Amino acid sequence: MVIITAAVLASNVTAGTIAPGIEDLLSGKEDHEIVKVLVVMQDRPDVRTLDKNLVLQGVLRASRHRSVVQTLQRAAKDSQRDLLYTLGTAKAAGGVVGYVPHWIVNGIVLTATVATVRDIALRTDVERIEPDLVPELIEPVSVKEIPMGMHRQSADKDAAGFVTPGLPAINADRVWHELGIDGTGAIVANMDSGVDVNHPMLTHRWRGNFAPAAECWQDHGDVGSPDVPVDVYGHGTHVMGTITGVGSADTVGVAPGATWIATNAIWSTSETLDNQVIAAFEWLADPDGDPTTGDDVPDVVQNSWGVNPSSGVYLDCDTRWYDVIDNCEAAGVVVLWSAGNEGPGPGSLRTPPNRADTPTSSFSIGSTRTSFPYQLSSFSARGPSQCGGPYAIKPE
Repeated sequence: MVIITAAVLASNVTAGTIAPGIEDLLSGKEDHEIVKVLVVMQDRPDVRTLDKNLVLQGVLRASRHRSVVQTLQRAAKDSQRDLLYTLGTAKAAGGVVGYVPHWIVNGIVLTATVATVRDIALRTDVERIEPDLVPELIEPVSVKEIPMGMHRQSADKDAAGFVTPGLPAINADRVWHELGIDGTGAIVANMDSGVDVNHPMLTHRWRGNFAPAAECWQDHGDVGSPDVPVDVYGHGTHVMGTITGVGSADTVGVAPGATWIATNAIWSTSETLDNQVIAAFEWLADPDGDPTTGDDVPDVVQNSWGVNPSSGVYLDCDTRWYDVIDNCEAAGVVVLWSAGNEGPGPGSLRTPPNRADTPTSSFSIGSTRTSFPYQLSSFSARGPSQCGGPYAIKPE
């Protein structure tokens, strides 16, 4: 058995800080007004070191998943105990509306008065207070805006049926037939507006057809369908089709053999006490809620959303979600991003797809035309990353 210990960062003696974005938000409010924030704790596992150790020791994915998730959960349970007691007392007194603790990032999503938030920021077990994330979907490009060469064309007959021209353009068909890899045996996921489970190109490969629905679909958007995937908007179904869509005589997905799971965290119909994105990443990292099992964990999750720095609350290179993404990946899930459709201006990626601190972090995917020489689509978001550095070339 491989035993790995993650070093937990020691508490600093200094109090927490209030991020600039939320300071702007709080400064215009009275002490009694209600705000929703993320409280990030001081003591957080050194997952980066843990991850390197796991790689060096050749730990298999199931053992990696167990080690990372259990380490994160222990740290959150130990360091949040006192603050959760304080919040419970404050809730009874009226200073707190509600709160939800999380382990994927050692933090608590808190809805409370401005005065309470400022008091909590003074605690030595709190590192910082951040604004709540309000994500935006990356809207599809309308047909009239799609350049010549991107429209649906007739394609050569393939073993899986007719294929859309984009698939041969990226050599997906060669991967299927020359390498024998078409997604079979893999679980793919997206965090989007949901997925229409009745779509004929997707219905038979929802993992919930043969596994518990709770580990194959999460209604984080609270649209009233806790047991069956739905898509009240259509965006997530479109994206899942690109990932794994296949019909009886037509293939549109890159991995037509994969099974899929999904969450609609980017399409909420109600205001909740929780942050749906954090809750969704936590679920994706461990869908069945059992760190000792790994057959439920998706191999990859696609994200077609971001936050807009122009709102004033977020920065161009906002780092607050990096821990959530990194911890999900350390648990065994590759996290991919759409570059976006906000081109053609330079530096037009959103956050977090513009992250550029490693060669693969927030790996983003752009759009090209589907005919040779495959020029970049006019609408595709461009780099370089606003974050700069040696990995600023985007999208990858």
